[in-house]
Amino acid sequence: MKLSRCLGVVVFGGIVAGSAFAGDGRDFQALRNAAAKGEVAAQLALAGSFMFGDGVARDESEALEWYRRAADQGSPDAQMSLGMIYAGGEGVAKDE
Repeated sequence: MKLSRCLGVVVFGGIVAGSAFAGDGRDFQALRNAAAKGEVAAQLALAGSFMFGDGVARDESEALEWYRRAADQGSPDAQMSLGMIYAGGEGVAKDE
């Protein structure tokens, strides 16, 4: 199973939240603004959107940045997602 499919389980809440913003550019901008202000749920939603191309172009480096921000605030979901990303080497150098 590809790592990105495994991540879908880890960040399912983020993907669902990100999906709510996919159809309206204003809503996506609101999500991005909330994430930039440090809202962990918004950071996870944004990370999931970028990781899976949900409403935006897939961008692993952008996803990684938002997972890192959420992980730095103590989010276990983000920390697990980062661990899986590095373990699988998806978009980053593999580092078990």
